[in-house]
Amino acid sequence: MKRKIAALIFIFLLSILQGFIPPFSFSFPSLAQEENLQTIASPVSSSLTKTHLQLGKEYAERSREFFERAISEYNLALKEPDADVRQIHLLLGKLYYEHGEFKKAIQTLLPVYKKEERDFSLAKLLALSYFKKGEYTDALAIFEEYRECEDEEFLFFYAKTCEEKNLYDKALELYNRIKGKEYKQLAQKRVAFINAQTKVLTTADISNPYIRELIKSSPEQKDYPNAGAIILLYENHLEILRDWTAIEKSHLLVKVLNDRGKEKYGEIRLFYDSTYEKVEIEYARTIKPDGKITPAGAKHIHDVSEYPEYPLYSNARLKIISMPELCKGAVVEYRVRKYINKLINKEDFCRDYGIQDYEPCLNKKITLTVPPDYKFKIQSSNPKYTEYQANFSPQVKIAKEEEEYIWEFKNIPEIISEPSMPPYVEITPRLSFSSFEGWEEIYRWWRELFKDKINLDEAIKKKAEGLIKGENTEEEKAKAIYHWVASKIRYVGVEYGEAGFEPHSATEIFKNKYGDCKDQTILLISMLRYAGIRAWPVLISTKGSWPVIENFPTLTFNHAIALAEVEGKSTFLDSTAETTSFGDLPSGDQNRVVFTFYDEEGLLKETPLFPSHHNRDCIDTRISVYNDETISGTIKISAFGKYDQGERWWLKYTKPLLIKEYFKSVINNLSPGGELLHYEISDIENLNQPIKIKIEFKGPKFLKEMGEERIIPQLGGLSAALVSREKRNYPLDFRVPDEFQNLFELQLPQNLEIKYLPLPVVSDTKWFAYINKYSFSGESIYFEERLVHKRTTVSVEEYGEFKRIYEEIARQADKQIILRKVEK
Repeated sequence: MKRKIAALIFIFLLSILQGFIPPFSFSFPSLAQEENLQTIASPVSSSLTKTHLQLGKEYAERSREFFERAISEYNLALKEPDADVRQIHLLLGKLYYEHGEFKKAIQTLLPVYKKEERDFSLAKLLALSYFKKGEYTDALAIFEEYRECEDEEFLFFYAKTCEEKNLYDKALELYNRIKGKEYKQLAQKRVAFINAQTKVLTTADISNPYIRELIKSSPEQKDYPNAGAIILLYENHLEILRDWTAIEKSHLLVKVLNDRGKEKYGEIRLFYDSTYEKVEIEYARTIKPDGKITPAGAKHIHDVSEYPEYPLYSNARLKIISMPELCKGAVVEYRVRKYINKLINKEDFCRDYGIQDYEPCLNKKITLTVPPDYKFKIQSSNPKYTEYQANFSPQVKIAKEEEEYIWEFKNIPEIISEPSMPPYVEITPRLSFSSFEGWEEIYRWWRELFKDKINLDEAIKKKAEGLIKGENTEEEKAKAIYHWVASKIRYVGVEYGEAGFEPHSATEIFKNKYGDCKDQTILLISMLRYAGIRAWPVLISTKGSWPVIENFPTLTFNHAIALAEVEGKSTFLDSTAETTSFGDLPSGDQNRVVFTFYDEEGLLKETPLFPSHHNRDCIDTRISVYNDETISGTIKISAFGKYDQGERWWLKYTKPLLIKEYFKSVINNLSPGGELLHYEISDIENLNQPIKIKIEFKGPKFLKEMGEERIIPQLGGLSAALVSREKRNYPLDFRVPDEFQNLFELQLPQNLEIKYLPLPVVSDTKWFAYINKYSFSGESIYFEERLVHKRTTVSVEEYGEFKRIYEEIARQADKQIILRKVEK
């Protein structure tokens, strides 16, 4: 023990001699000072019995305490009568700066900087604080005041601020003024970087001969007359590392052919989740038709929140590259790295790649690198809607340290859009990876993320009790809660997983009154359970997202909804669909394989596909024609299912004046010069009742004159525009079965009679049923038209027959009633 003490004393004395520790002062401390000194010394006095790790932890814990004590003492010093305010503010600002609290440093220094005589030390500290905080305009204003200063740290950050403001000439001048050893090497690196960025490069300077040749031999618009751009090269390399992190590298080379291509590739949007991901742009540049290269510099790259209005999702971010000097014939190129420091479930990953795109692609390369013996599955599919046949056999390279799988695709034709075609994910060849062994693994992982979030505080309980008060049945209670969450919690359109997989707690969403799909689902389930209704979260891949493959567990889900057991019936509820009534679902949620998170297990289920009658749009028009052939009438519109959702949304988010103007345009189209007299709209907030609209009008004219004959405008019919293409490459996709009903009553005056009444058109096919028929009774003509879509798709093979039948019906239904005047 004595040897250890002697060694400590020797080191202490040696430190004094070398100037590391100041010599002792022999003034006696006050009692308060003595207490503080004892507190500071206590860890040291026991250092002989503690490990370095323990001591390190103690010092770290105490550092914050002393930091706060120092702030308190400085603030007390400011209150003393003879306080040197400038000096104390400088010391306090320096303390904040050294602890990385740049905002507080600025707040502390700025008042003194503005009021007192200029002081370089204070100005330098304030300028550096502005720089560190990213407020370059304010930093530059201070740097400019001391532009002749020779302080090399000041000069270095002055130059870096000029770089941030794209003042490269000024930055070079400042860097070249730095001669001292400490900052000279750093300055030289910045000079070399700026010169490399600002030098006028050409394609001859591109070191990779493969890239040079791709650009040189790139096709022209005449080679691809329908394309907006040509993807010369797309490379994506996902590397899973041994520490369960990952690096994803992307390289894109695109030739812009016209304005459509400029619009599509003028801004490159790179999404990342800042919680676990970092995006690094190696370079981005525009290679102009004359061969000159314009790099995308700092002023062209912006890092922004994807949802700036919603702080809960501030981690969902975008790096946006605005490609400089982009024109027709130019080539866009960028290389990007995304660093992923946490995989799904800590060690799992999954990816989906669409092989074909809406622009032609000459070269596509997908690479996956994993540690040896890392288990994952590969799934591929090819809908075969084009003659291009993707080869999904990878090149495999097995080494001691890693396994590499490479897929290469050449000369992939573009997708030419067709009316009413299926979404992209249903028509493109697909390559998928997943390391999840089974759905049970996904169940256990996500249940751990959400199970503690289903909770309530007194405010939620009080609200739930108020909603179900007076409601007697489970269904009435469930409706009241669902309708409140759907209409009163603002939906933030963040896809599942885009801002992380873990939902926020129900209490947090209730307090903020907004949330994404998984957050709204958690709040809905919490309130339903409080009301005694069993409910569980459901992950769903909606229409337009990669469909779930039952024997391939992966996270293709882009949305979250709920499943409730209401009076013995399973009911799916999408609380983000604010205009969708209880028991209904948006079209994109129907007929989808979903993953339901029951309390004890996860099960794949299927959402319902509602029948045609569920999605109805009914228009009932009644018109009275008078002897002078003026008219008056009513139009009643009733909407159900998807039509109810759409009408309610339009009425809710359209200005009343514009709604009225639209109704006026409907009347004017029916009877030029017609007048809208009155209209009524049912309560759009009441989701228990379908939308109903009643319009009253009058008009000077409805019938067309042909001598003594009068022709009634065509009251219905089919548009053959749907089948205008001779053949299709992709199926017709109606999304969900639906029904359209058009009823018409025309009351005639005594001086008009029927000369010609069209024959009925009735057709019942495997795809649809259609009725178009006229009748006459008393003084009124009645018209009924009904179109019922039985199936959601018409295949490519069936299209020819469908087209023939549809066009024949359209011709038959293209008839009008003829009247003639009579003397009575």
